[in-house]
Amino acid sequence: MLEIRYLQPFRLPSDHAHSIQILNTCRALAEAGARVTLMVRRNPERPVRSAEEGLAAYGLAPHPNLVVEWLPTTHKGIAGLAARFRIWRARGCVFYARHLRLAAWAARRGPVVIELHKFEEAAARAVAAARAIVTITSPLRDLVRERFAPSAPIEVIPDGVDLARFPPPTAAGPARLVYAGQFHDWKGVDVMIAAVARLSGVGALILGGRDDAGLRARAREFGVEDRIEWGGFVPQEEIARRLRRGDVGVVPTRALNGQEIAASPLKLFEYMAAGIPVIASDLPSIRDVVRDGENGLLFREGDPEALAAAARRAIAEGRALAERARGDVRSYTWAARARRIVDIIARL
Repeated sequence: MLEIRYLQPFRLPSDHAHSIQILNTCRALAEAGARVTLMVRRNPERPVRSAEEGLAAYGLAPHPNLVVEWLPTTHKGIAGLAARFRIWRARGCVFYARHLRLAAWAARRGPVVIELHKFEEAAARAVAAARAIVTITSPLRDLVRERFAPSAPIEVIPDGVDLARFPPPTAAGPARLVYAGQFHDWKGVDVMIAAVARLSGVGALILGGRDDAGLRARAREFGVEDRIEWGGFVPQEEIARRLRRGDVGVVPTRALNGQEIAASPLKLFEYMAAGIPVIASDLPSIRDVVRDGENGLLFREGDPEALAAAARRAIAEGRALAERARGDVRSYTWAARARRIVDIIARL
């Protein structure tokens, strides 16, 4: 059996999208027949009694091939030392790493595959040590080749979605704009709110994020607070149900924090799987998945008027766009992602 040690310790459970991506990837690798060991830290703010309870927070069942190891949580530095000690003791496995410093350390003990989600100068050592490289977008792959000229092969494997959670929508057509995710500046939620002010009779559903005070103030400034529903943090297993009302899924990502080359947002694949029309910022990273006018609509990033125009068109033409997107998203499942990763490791 293929043995994989996944290197990216995080707090379990967590609200952050990277934990969703990691757990679903590891669960899919286990389903694909690999034995996967994942190191995590306990979350003192959301304590769970077991790994099974932690997985359940994401709507995931345990799998006999997925082993969750708890790292000590008394101090982050101690957890790091414990992770390195366990890597040093590992034998007969391939290391699959999002954590770049641990990747360089693990390369002393066995073959390493790294997965890059943004461009980092610190990636130089990990890229040099890797036997294979995965990037989540093609612009990020091209930049890695340009800056580091790696000898290892590079493959683009975007994020994914679990189609089984997303039955076809029940509503007849789009009713309002919807956003699901975090509220960082580069997420562009404020641009979406400004666009709502330009859309007569159109509301919005905003899910996710913990600190929404600034965005609520923005909604008051534009006079649209009464047209926006704030859904707060929604557990992963509830997302599909909240997206089944025929809304227009919005990905208003800004070209900040490297998103123009590295954005592969989970929300994009969830909207597509839910069968709702997608409108998204016209960024090179997004164009890996969204083909303007075919399976979604692209608008000039950071421009509320352009977002509003795309929303009007999606409301008018949404059914055909959504149907094509739902067909295309079959290529972006967690299972398909795991198969491609296993293929890369098998070639090592």
